[in-house]
Amino acid sequence: MQLLEGKGVALKIKEGIKLEIESLEKKYGVRPKLVSVQVGENSASEIYVKSQEKTARELGIDYELRKLDGKTTQDGLIKEIDGLNKARGAHGIIVQMPLPQTIDAKLISRFISPLKDIEAMHPQNMGEIVFGKAKVLPCTAAACMELLNSVPALELYGKEAVIVGHSEIVGKPLALLLLNKFATVTV
Repeated sequence: MQLLEGKGVALKIKEGIKLEIESLEKKYGVRPKLVSVQVGENSASEIYVKSQEKTARELGIDYELRKLDGKTTQDGLIKEIDGLNKARGAHGIIVQMPLPQTIDAKLISRFISPLKDIEAMHPQNMGEIVFGKAKVLPCTAAACMELLNSVPALELYGKEAVIVGHSEIVGKPLALLLLNKFATVTV
């Protein structure tokens, strides 16, 4: 058994992202902007949002948090997302989970433009994962694959992989990514 450390891999990825953002800014005069939408109050979400903002700023990404009232309706959230989809200054959108019980999180992911969906939750982006053509991946699943890819001698072809959990944001996409590497996956 080998323990995999993610800190070094993460730092290398972050450095690459910083350079890419600097290059984009020089070439096009635009900095990428991430807009995070939070509905209601949730202590876990608050911690995640602060971490998101800190990381975005470290990388040179503009960050905006839009806090919506906990009484926001599903239609109200869809209208907010539609406005962000049309906004030229918003390049990436993330909706913070959990959402109030009155809002269907799976449905909401369909309303984020696939081009601005940084978590790859839109059905089109998930479909691209199925076909091995994804341009954007769910963050945790992508991090797991990056960690596995950081081991030079690790060949996933034919290996047995076990995934505990089948969430849309981690388990299912990770299973698909491993299948794309011809691993045998048990969920």
